[in-house]
Amino acid sequence: MEPIAIIGIGCRFPNSENPESFWRLLRNGVDAITEVPKQRWDIDAFYDPQPGIPGKMSTRWGGFLEQVDEFDPSFFGISPREVERMDPQQRLALEVAWEALENAGIAPDKLSGSQTGVFMGIGNYDYCRLLTKDLSLVSAYDGTGNTLSITANRLSYILNLRGPSAIIETACSSSLVALHFACRSLQQQESNLFVVGGVSLMLSPEPFITYSHARMMASDGRCKTFDASADGYVRGEGCGVVVLKRLSDAQKDGDNILAVIKGSAVNQDGLSNGLTAPNGPSQQAVIRQALKNAGLTPDQISYVEAHGTGTSLGDPIEFKSLKAVLMQRQPDQPCWLGSVKTNIGHLEAASGIASVIKVVLALQHKEIPPHLHLKQLNPYISLEGTTFNIPTQPQLWESGTQSRLAGISAFGFGGTNCHVILSEAPTESQKLEVKNQDNERPFHILTLSAKTEESLLKLAQRYADFLTTHPDVSLASVCFTANTGRTHFEQRLAVVAESNIQLRERLLAFAAGNETTGLVSGQVNGKKRSKIAFLFTGQGSQYIDMGRQLYETQSVFRQAIDDCNKILHPYLGTSLIKLLYPDTKPQQPKLDKTAYTQPALFALEYALCQLWKSWGIEPTAVMGHSVGEYAAACVAGVFSLEDGLKLIAERARLMQALPKDGEMVAVFASSDQVQAAIQPYEQVSIAAINGPQSIVISGASDSIEAIINSLQALGIKTKKLNVSHAFHSPLMAPMLADFERIASGIKYSAPSIKLISNVTGELAKEEIATPQYWCRHIRQPVQFARSMETLHQQGYEMFVEIGPKPILLGMARYCLPDSKDEKSRVWLPSLYPTQQDWQQILQTLAELYVRGVSVDWSSFDSDYRRHRLQLPTYPFVRQRYWVDIPTQEDTKVTNLSHETLQKLFQQLEKTEELSSSELKLLPKLLELLVKQQQVGAVPIKDWLYDTEWQLKPRQLTIQEKNKVEKGSWLIFADLEGVGQSLAKLLRELSHDCILVYPGYSFRQKEAGTWVINPSEKKDFERLFQELGIKQPLQFVIHLWGLETGPASELTISTLEQTQTLGVGSVLHLLQTLVKHNNTPRLWLATRGAVPVASQLMNPAQAPLWGLGKVIALEHPQLWGGMLDLAPSSKDDATKLLAEILDSQGEDHLAFRDDNRYVARLVKKQLPSQEVKLRSDGTYLITGGLGALGRHVARFLVEKGARHLVLVGRRRASDEALETLKDLEQLGAKVLVVQADVSNEADFVSVFEQIKTSKPPLRGIIHTAGILDDGILLQQDWERFARVMAPKLTGAWNLHKLTQELPLDFFVLFSSAASLLGSPGQGNYAAANAFMDALAHYRVSIGQPGLSINWGPWSDAGMAASLNSRQQARMAAQGMNTIATNEGLLFLEQLLGQASAQVGVLPIELSVFSQQLKLGKIPLFEKLLGKTSLEVEPEIVQKYEILEKLQEASASEREKLLIAYLKDKGAKVLGLSNSDLDIDQSLQDLGFDSLMAVDLTGIIRTELQVELPIRAFVEEPTINTLATLLIEQLTPGIAASEVITNVLDLGAETVLDPAITPDNIDIEPTIEPTTEPNSIFLTGATGFLGAYLLQELLDQTQADIYCLVRSPNIESAKIRLQNNLQDYELWNENYSSRIIPVLGDLSQPLLGLENEEFESMASLIDTIYHNGAFLNYVYPYSKFKPINVLGTQEVLRLACKTKVKPVHHISSVAVFESSAYYGKTITETDPVDCSEGIYLGYSQSKWVSEKLVQIAGQRGLPITIYRPPLVSGNSQTGLWNTDGFLCRMIKGCIQMGSIMTNLDLMLDLSPVDYNSRAIVYLSRQKQSLGKAFHLQNPNLLHWRQLVDFICSMGYPMERVSYEEWLLRLSNSRENPLYPLLPFFSHKWSSEQLTYIELNQQDKRPQISCEETLAALNGTSIVCPPLDARLLDTYFRYFIRSGFLEAPKAILVV
Repeated sequence: MEPIAIIGIGCRFPNSENPESFWRLLRNGVDAITEVPKQRWDIDAFYDPQPGIPGKMSTRWGGFLEQVDEFDPSFFGISPREVERMDPQQRLALEVAWEALENAGIAPDKLSGSQTGVFMGIGNYDYCRLLTKDLSLVSAYDGTGNTLSITANRLSYILNLRGPSAIIETACSSSLVALHFACRSLQQQESNLFVVGGVSLMLSPEPFITYSHARMMASDGRCKTFDASADGYVRGEGCGVVVLKRLSDAQKDGDNILAVIKGSAVNQDGLSNGLTAPNGPSQQAVIRQALKNAGLTPDQISYVEAHGTGTSLGDPIEFKSLKAVLMQRQPDQPCWLGSVKTNIGHLEAASGIASVIKVVLALQHKEIPPHLHLKQLNPYISLEGTTFNIPTQPQLWESGTQSRLAGISAFGFGGTNCHVILSEAPTESQKLEVKNQDNERPFHILTLSAKTEESLLKLAQRYADFLTTHPDVSLASVCFTANTGRTHFEQRLAVVAESNIQLRERLLAFAAGNETTGLVSGQVNGKKRSKIAFLFTGQGSQYIDMGRQLYETQSVFRQAIDDCNKILHPYLGTSLIKLLYPDTKPQQPKLDKTAYTQPALFALEYALCQLWKSWGIEPTAVMGHSVGEYAAACVAGVFSLEDGLKLIAERARLMQALPKDGEMVAVFASSDQVQAAIQPYEQVSIAAINGPQSIVISGASDSIEAIINSLQALGIKTKKLNVSHAFHSPLMAPMLADFERIASGIKYSAPSIKLISNVTGELAKEEIATPQYWCRHIRQPVQFARSMETLHQQGYEMFVEIGPKPILLGMARYCLPDSKDEKSRVWLPSLYPTQQDWQQILQTLAELYVRGVSVDWSSFDSDYRRHRLQLPTYPFVRQRYWVDIPTQEDTKVTNLSHETLQKLFQQLEKTEELSSSELKLLPKLLELLVKQQQVGAVPIKDWLYDTEWQLKPRQLTIQEKNKVEKGSWLIFADLEGVGQSLAKLLRELSHDCILVYPGYSFRQKEAGTWVINPSEKKDFERLFQELGIKQPLQFVIHLWGLETGPASELTISTLEQTQTLGVGSVLHLLQTLVKHNNTPRLWLATRGAVPVASQLMNPAQAPLWGLGKVIALEHPQLWGGMLDLAPSSKDDATKLLAEILDSQGEDHLAFRDDNRYVARLVKKQLPSQEVKLRSDGTYLITGGLGALGRHVARFLVEKGARHLVLVGRRRASDEALETLKDLEQLGAKVLVVQADVSNEADFVSVFEQIKTSKPPLRGIIHTAGILDDGILLQQDWERFARVMAPKLTGAWNLHKLTQELPLDFFVLFSSAASLLGSPGQGNYAAANAFMDALAHYRVSIGQPGLSINWGPWSDAGMAASLNSRQQARMAAQGMNTIATNEGLLFLEQLLGQASAQVGVLPIELSVFSQQLKLGKIPLFEKLLGKTSLEVEPEIVQKYEILEKLQEASASEREKLLIAYLKDKGAKVLGLSNSDLDIDQSLQDLGFDSLMAVDLTGIIRTELQVELPIRAFVEEPTINTLATLLIEQLTPGIAASEVITNVLDLGAETVLDPAITPDNIDIEPTIEPTTEPNSIFLTGATGFLGAYLLQELLDQTQADIYCLVRSPNIESAKIRLQNNLQDYELWNENYSSRIIPVLGDLSQPLLGLENEEFESMASLIDTIYHNGAFLNYVYPYSKFKPINVLGTQEVLRLACKTKVKPVHHISSVAVFESSAYYGKTITETDPVDCSEGIYLGYSQSKWVSEKLVQIAGQRGLPITIYRPPLVSGNSQTGLWNTDGFLCRMIKGCIQMGSIMTNLDLMLDLSPVDYNSRAIVYLSRQKQSLGKAFHLQNPNLLHWRQLVDFICSMGYPMERVSYEEWLLRLSNSRENPLYPLLPFFSHKWSSEQLTYIELNQQDKRPQISCEETLAALNGTSIVCPPLDARLLDTYFRYFIRSGFLEAPKAILVV
């Protein structure tokens, strides 16, 4: 097996903050054990030296960390609110893992999307114990915060790691076993890097007590391993993490290899002396296997880090095992033994990784640290006859000629053993060859960054301290490691230094806040990154040795100069190198002669530019001064280097040959003054306008002299310039003819980046690519000032001068107006004559870095041999985040009298910590506090509630309500005919009705009637896409619940099918409604599902009622109500319609015998009683091994039960085993069975066991259940089914199996969620609602049944489990917790009652009613008195903010709203206002879906508008939320101008280096253009994808492998076939050649297993990559997984096993950059401008195409196709009408108005043209490596489309765009209304709307001439966008129902 390198370590161990301090502790033999800190718990209260005393621990000692309560949540993007509920073990693991990666020299952010794995050993859950002591505080964060697996998963999530992620829990061997499995993953190529660790913290006393009872604890708190006095171990805590990589990769990548894992093994004790007893033979076996795996012999091991816990039994067994295996050696081969547990204690799950890190450090230092506490060897251990030694002092680790090798053991107390063998790192001679050392540069740059200024200061101090303790460290390697191996944050520091001492002094000065030179610091503006303009210097700046230092030390610069030298030699007749860098400095250098000056400057500037670009510094605009423009034009791609040098050399030669009879003079006056002065002189002209008062004139010497005299007479200063000729003057005329002849032989191209013209001072246009331009350039004045103004207008504020000295920067400063923030404008030279080259260029690089420019640091050091070092890691700024559990004493409130209040007020006033406004409020607050004292806890006698169905006849008839507005109704109809009858009634009232029936597959049955599969979410999606709803959708009625038969006919199978039909379909329906922005009222109907008038026949329908209560809370804007029909009744449709049209404020309705009932929650009174259970009966408890089940079991035994059966899905825990012992001591006989209550076979077996081995079964208590919370928009049916299984299927199994048994009770533990509803618990509410109904049903058939809707228990039950958000919400509503003794008291009271359902809810009604003050909740009417629905007229409380918003001016309204949202958002997140950036994604701060429920509720209440939860799913910011709300609060007012972050797309364009054909050993089986046998197609289920698939099937004989997201092959086939059928493309002959591949474009390896991926790579011959996600609203991050990372995985497939050509379907959107405005773009033009690309989709397509181009540069055969907006089939009109343009057309027609003042060109390219062209071109050999534009050569202007629509007969009013927007803001039912914020959004740096950015002047002209030429001679022709094609499309729109046919126009 390949060895694995350890390349990074991080640790926090007792008395050790990092690996360095840990080594000092080990080396110095420090004992880190201390007494239990007071901050943990009161040790005196828990300590008793005698083991086994109840509630006591027999030790006072442990190895503890400090400040485990502190964390830096903002660093990891976690909200403080979440962190407080998050296990500190997770926090610690995050920090230490980050430190380990930095220790390895790996920037964590660079791992994003990589196959990096995370395994963590963990076992403790102490923090969870603390949290559950106050269940009123339990929230959803307890779930993710305390589930052990999240420890690994969270790290993978935060860093976006795609490799395996899991926790390992094998007790003491956990982290070593994790290391073993990580090695296997790396060796099997499953991952490329691995983060492995272990973490364990001791936060509560319970485990200490447990282990004290087990007599495991050492009496003196020391691990005395191998000592005669060994009597147990001492617990320790900490975290260790190592970073692993395959050794070959680590050597290749130049990693700092700390040690090498040679081999490892894991085994199990099996059946041995005892579960926790050590097993010698197994220990021997695992060591032998590890040696075998490592290919080593026992005698090669010279040190063993023993498990060594210090127990009298375990130590001798381990020693004998080591002796048996390792003593096969010579007497002169010593082997040392030691155990880190003697220093820091036993870290349990983290102990193995602690041992690994100890050995790594020992190997690095070649020294074995001392083993502590060995005074007298254990008498059962003998060293005689062995070469074992136990070091009590530090020992040099001698190795002779062999490598040092060590074994490490870890043995889990459950029997899982692990052994790992480490060797020291390879020596230099063993490492792979590295490049030879070149001349080192004299200066270096160190970059440091942090998230906060405080952290940056601390980091600088850490580096200064490091340089103090490591004075001889390589400065170059320090800088290299820091620059390449750290994530670069917003707070930045860059230091330039030439020595370690200088660097240290500058760092110390910065850390102390002292001024110093050589460094730059600042904060990057995350919202806007400055664009860079390169300014190329003109003639006169040259000097000997310019750039010499760079030439001698930098290969890119040297290569560029050498290339120029080679090209120029024929023109110059001498060496450019000798001109620039002569051996001795000449007195009259040739360099100053024009013939040589100009080419030399060009070469130098070109080389400087190449150097900057090699470091990742790319200009987005260039501008040169005079001859500098030649270099600028070359860089911009106007001509090649060869042509550019030819042009400048010939220009210089011709100029040199002219007479030297001219002069140039700088005049410090205005242009007008100068023009007047030179007017009389024909041989003089203005040569340059360098500023408002800086003009250069040029011409004949005598004329110049006269002009100078006249100017001086006017007091105007002048200065003669030292030049050889009068450039840019009439004296240049003699050379123009010859120069034009030369220039005509040059090949020109349009600039690829912005180029500012000297001639015009504006952005260069097509004329710059002509010889005439360059002739004019010689004579025309240099418009430098105007050029700078153009750059200013383009938004440039960062200028880098590309030249030998900063001449232009000084002039440029005077050309621009003063900046509001002068610091934002920066002027940076590349070289400076008085500075060393490297010093100056690094100082400029430092400035660029600090301003946020992305630097390619790896390329920066690519010329030099560097080493990664172990440098200081990030200094987290931690604060305390801890759950403070109040004691009983803490909760006592001192009685406050008025006298006491007065004194308290005076004391608070004196503190001066309250503002005057706060002091005004204080008396009122104190008074309220006094009143609050009077509100005691709710007496438990008032905790009982029930749902009462009250008779309430209707007060209005249906006829009185027929005036309801006409609209569309969507009815999910039953097969009994209720839905059909309802539709008939509605159609009689002129409503549109659509009926949808359940079936197996999607189809349209007839007009207005559809069939869909309830279990297929995509069917609901497709239904809404295809429905032609002509009127606003007003109501959705769900009647599928009526399909269920009576309970007597139910089976498990039909019960589960019923839930899919009912609950599952409602879930899918709701999600689809929200996605499509539909807000009809949703009504759910059932029959006989609720207990009204003792009639409940269908409990299977009841889950809909639980779900409905949650929908009402999460989506009140959609909620209509629920109605339960009588089991048998007539006129159901009439009753339904009456209630739906006007339910009179009710939303819980039922009908029985023509009577109307409404639901009310009422208090229930039950007499108290004592229960006596039978001693001769058996009682079954499901979930009996959980905390709640154990409490119930003890209660039953205390009440007389003597035979119990406890059932659980998992094995009994330690706590459960302890309870079983207690129960047996009380006289009970307990049968424990591992079974799943939802598995019928399991429980048949359970009942059989009871029948054969126990007394008769007399009672059942069903407590089993699981939680999986989440709002409904983020749920899926799989999660629902998992939660419903134990409650629904489990309860039904119990019911069926006990129908013939004479039970005394049948109790179901239900939840308040099904009684009241609970946001985030839709699945749980539905599941419990079934149990409520089942209890009623049982009672109705004469069987015992009781469902108890429990409120939250304080220390047990589902409320104490770690996912539940319910309790936090109930606490906010005034819901207290139920103590265990109180809950059991109620259970006793309820067991003897006849009630079928009782709620036990400790509600404080005063608080509860306050929460409902705006709610229309009739369910609580009886409890709270008169509800708001009865108040006439309705009184709505006006909140202060709402009044302010309504009164504010338009300009102030947005500011108010943002401030309001910021305040509310901060409170929900648990942040201060100052910590919340209005442009930062709330998700980055830890905002989740349940917080979204909170915030939407606040907004709904206080602003009285509805902000849908989906608004929070798509990366919300405070600014974007304000944009959404402003339109609702003030329709017609322009939405806010949201400032968006500028994304560095260049930094995104990184292709995995492993993706290259160079890695392929197998030659391709076919040529790239050979006819393929197998084709791989992505995006086949889309619109263009369907046509591509058909074309490939028709034009090739290949099998087409289509990547499809689908649960199975069959459904994938159906999906592909349906897609082809939808577009009328299906042919039965296609079946055998379409092969679905189940995968996902957004997943690593395309969602395939590694073997599948390898197999696919071998099988296919060609790839067509068409798959992409398209949306105009989402940000880049939403597209990245599919469009970018998916493309990378496709390219990976293309380079795997054999080379496969890739045909990439890109988009013209790649040319969205402002750099292309107004330009003509051909197929051969490069795609290299990304500035100003504003749509997330376009950004993703730009990056994905660049990745394809990179792959092409690496040798992969690629072809790129760029379609525009793909329109419908040119023959049939079939179109995917979900597209943006179709929605625009429909929205305008529906609104009756259309905008006409738009200068837009519509580029519609029919889908059939695209597919035919792509497939044809892909099969032509000459297409390889090219790009094609599939534009329509005949575009359509927007006005032409408007004219056509009007000509069709649609009544359209032509309005301005502004008026159209205003009308749209008042048309909430319009399909375009949800896009209103999109239309109003201001994009890009120009702050223009989407429509403005699509005007003609903001779009490039896309040329398709080369594509048309390639298609010439074929039948593939793009039809023109004329009336004929539009007619084809509109006929399809009408035919398909997408548009309503226009009314006939009456012609008079």
